[in-house]
Amino acid sequence: MPESGVTGPPPSPPDPRAGSHWRWPPDALGALVHDADEGMVLVDEQARILYANAACERMLGYPPDELVGRIGFDFCRPEHLPLAREEFKRSLVFPGTPVTFDVDARHRDSTFRRLAVKLVNRLPTPEVASVLVHVREATAPPPRDAEHDADQYRALFYHAPVGLGIADLDGTLLVFNDAILEPGGYTRDDILRIGNVAALYGDPADRERVLGLARERGFVWREAVRFRRKDGTHYDALLSLTPVRFEGRRCWYAVVEDVTELRALEGQLRQAQKMEEIGRITGGIAHDFNNLLSVILLFSQAAKRTVDAGAPVDRADLDSIEEAARSAAAMTAHLLGFSRQADLALVPTDLAAVVRNLATILRHALSEDVAIEVAADELVATVRADPRAVEQMLLNLATNARDAMPSGGTLRIAVAEATLDDAYLAGHPGARAGDHVRVSVSDTGMGMDEATRRHAFEPFFTTKPPGKGTGLGLAMVYGLTKQQHGFVELVSAEGGGTAVHLYFPAVPEAAQPPPRRLSQELVRGGSETILLVEDDAPLRKSAQRVLRAFGYSVIVAADGLDALTRYRTYPGRIDLVISDLVMPRMGGPELYEALRTTVGPVKFVFVSGYGGRYAKARGALGREIPFVQKPWELNELLITVRRALDG
Repeated sequence: MPESGVTGPPPSPPDPRAGSHWRWPPDALGALVHDADEGMVLVDEQARILYANAACERMLGYPPDELVGRIGFDFCRPEHLPLAREEFKRSLVFPGTPVTFDVDARHRDSTFRRLAVKLVNRLPTPEVASVLVHVREATAPPPRDAEHDADQYRALFYHAPVGLGIADLDGTLLVFNDAILEPGGYTRDDILRIGNVAALYGDPADRERVLGLARERGFVWREAVRFRRKDGTHYDALLSLTPVRFEGRRCWYAVVEDVTELRALEGQLRQAQKMEEIGRITGGIAHDFNNLLSVILLFSQAAKRTVDAGAPVDRADLDSIEEAARSAAAMTAHLLGFSRQADLALVPTDLAAVVRNLATILRHALSEDVAIEVAADELVATVRADPRAVEQMLLNLATNARDAMPSGGTLRIAVAEATLDDAYLAGHPGARAGDHVRVSVSDTGMGMDEATRRHAFEPFFTTKPPGKGTGLGLAMVYGLTKQQHGFVELVSAEGGGTAVHLYFPAVPEAAQPPPRRLSQELVRGGSETILLVEDDAPLRKSAQRVLRAFGYSVIVAADGLDALTRYRTYPGRIDLVISDLVMPRMGGPELYEALRTTVGPVKFVFVSGYGGRYAKARGALGREIPFVQKPWELNELLITVRRALDG
């Protein structure tokens, strides 16, 4: 009799097609997976088994409960381990794309079974993102002639075009082909006598590094190493290691690719590219300097003719000479900035204050049809920068913006804090994570197309017409920003304007007040005696004339040795030494040391056409020694001399 008052036949299961509201019960789904003929395994990103169904026991001999917690790679035949790792990694990189391969898996009875594996990434579980592994028994290959196969494999091994060898875990080379001998110039007897591969490494640290990677990953794939030749020289190679069993013991199967010739060709290509770049830069410099020198020569010769005729010199001619010389000096500064040889004094700096101080100068430098907007609020973070270099960079960017707006527009300079995360770094090579201060210079001009934008920071690349630009401005900005540990981002679209973002790392320091400009100081002369040491005769003569015109007594010397003689000729009379850095026989740094050790502290000023970085590299500059960059500005030279004498 029916129990509990239930009568009639049992109800039929719902039809899955009857409506979308119907779902398989969870326990039914679990039963389908657990009792499936195909092995189904769930693993995490380290290939650790989280779940295995009943079919896995038939293929591996282990009940599902004993598989959970083990690493799937542990069941692979050693020779198949690199393939399994690589394919598993591929499934992680390309989610949703099935990855299939065959692998020999160790059964509980220690035999190996060929399994066909399909990986599908990935199913979210409550705790971890997972990979579903489908496993089935692969079709067994037809019987083969083992001896014939062995001969074929032996031929492949010994006649391979790359070096092949098998070494035990202690490093003893057990078997190897001829290709592994050729790069080092060894014979088989040499290798048998050497015995251990450790002696073949050019640097023992290379071997430790490679073996460390092998222990960590289980294999090594094309790691760069240097091996020692028989004659003691070295050659470059790529080394791959795979674990194998050979003659009953665990060993490393090594593949050695000699890349010495390839590295040499790469070096030749890099050198050719450097020479091409140097040729382009040299051509640009020669062209622009020739134009400037032509202006100077023409106007100076015209001035001489005017003087010879007894007429007054036209001041406009002298202004043209000065303007050409200033342009040449600016080009040199750009080159030094591009080559990262400019002399920078990095101090805690408030970039917002620098921008606000520069705003007035910009309004005078730009045309009236360019509106200037400045957003530089106080309380931004401090950075380590050179305020003068930042001003120079911003002036260049403002000039570029003005030229991009021939019919007028808006120039905007903004200073703000910015925190860069890993997502930003992924799309901006050269950037560093952390807190920064961003200075943005943007315009509403014509913008750049993609081809122009790609070349914008290259030296002497310019879209301006001849005589309107050198192509050094953005290259200088890039070089100076790098010297200040920052980076540059350029955003531009044709017809959509241009924005240049300069990023400077923030530092936990209080900003220093900006230094006074030389132009803000009163130019004063004096009556002291100066020893001027300069090997270039015209420059020595002009500097002597200027200093005497401002009241100084000037003794001249052509190099360091000559200066020592002059100094001893006038004991106690010389108040200051102005010396060039690089001179024949004895340079400025050597002169400074010679005087300091023989007569004691000496007031000194260094001058040079090289950057201050070069001076510091030669040990010439300390904090107490002033430095003047050639070409000199009259006011800069006189103010620096007065400071040195009064200090």
